[in-house]
Amino acid sequence: MIDRTKRDRLAQALRQLLSGQIDNLTFDDLACPGNITNSDDLALFEIFYSVWPTYDDFKSHPMHLTDGQKLDFKRCVIFLHSDYEFEWPHKSAVINCLRRLLDEMTFRQFHSLRSQTTGDMSVWPFHRREDYESALRAPRLLSGKRGERSAA
Repeated sequence: MIDRTKRDRLAQALRQLLSGQIDNLTFDDLACPGNITNSDDLALFEIFYSVWPTYDDFKSHPMHLTDGQKLDFKRCVIFLHSDYEFEWPHKSAVINCLRRLLDEMTFRQFHSLRSQTTGDMSVWPFHRREDYESALRAPRLLSGKRGERSAA
């Protein structure tokens, strides 16, 4: 189930965080579980908890992201503006956080998630490269119509 209103709010908060318009604490207030992720749309929960380990939620600070993290977050914004369902296996917040922290510490990705699904991890949160490429060709925000996708 796609929760368009909350996807749009999380995408906007994530864009503002990446561009430096808001700090990490403001992002946390906007996107915390009670505000956005309390939804049947699993993408909201999974995307929020993929961003959360990248910042300190106790004090304000500028975001220091690698180019790869910036690309991942931009792909999340594109996904949130798409009409694709989140198809990855649902992970608990703790497991997801630990996996991502270990990925960062070891500079590699665990292969366990890859073995559990047929999805393409290089385009997460999209499940298939074709879906990601389709969303890039027809961006919802540039179609001139809010809430509608342009014809591809």
